[in-house]
Amino acid sequence: MATRDGELQRTDDGGRTWRTVSKGRRFVSLSFVSPAAGFALTAGGDVASTSDGGRSWRVVHSFGRRAEGGPLRGAIEFVDSNHGWASPTGESAYGTISGGTSWTKLVLPCDHTVVATSVVSYAAGFLVCGAQPGAGNQAKDLYATADGGRTWTHRARLPEGGYVGMLDFLDDRTGLLVTDRGGISRTADGGRSWTQTLLTDDVYFIASTSWASAQTVYALTLQTGKLIRSDDAGRHWRRLGRAGE
Repeated sequence: MATRDGELQRTDDGGRTWRTVSKGRRFVSLSFVSPAAGFALTAGGDVASTSDGGRSWRVVHSFGRRAEGGPLRGAIEFVDSNHGWASPTGESAYGTISGGTSWTKLVLPCDHTVVATSVVSYAAGFLVCGAQPGAGNQAKDLYATADGGRTWTHRARLPEGGYVGMLDFLDDRTGLLVTDRGGISRTADGGRSWTQTLLTDDVYFIASTSWASAQTVYALTLQTGKLIRSDDAGRHWRRLGRAGE
């Protein structure tokens, strides 16, 4: 878990206690492929990798800083040590097959500017395109690819309530959609249908989710710092302690 003030923290007991692993680097998004190996997107638009559980990092690529001071909501996700996707600004998406050292811009299936992505294998993944949000609603569509993002198939028109936050698929059927002002919705059929499993409000945004197994998934609330957990693949949720305590 990365904090806003540049601390990287780790838990080994299911989120009950945390210890600081490193300090001084502000991460926007983390993706670990093993307990030791992982990747991160920094607030400055850099892609960094670690092989020692986050104690040390090296920059392998730079997307560059946005004019207003860095990505507000970027995302990075790897499925192994070579293959991953990144959305450094939430407006475009890129793929890598070289462990993040080089990236290819994905051709988006729509003209909207808000993007959330989730990769589930070296070839398969999902993407949400959203229109301009307003009054708590946003038109958004889900697309799927089976060839690494070269071509896309429209999978579903998503409910308009809430603003696109993040997309997190466990595999090609089970996934979570997080929306600001909307909470968490779940699919078990590859995104064709969705059920809202957690409703949130303006003071209870979900910052991120993380699958620990096929049944256990965690979510971190943004303002309160509370960690919540599901042990039935996102159908029901319960609160744990405050992250970092």
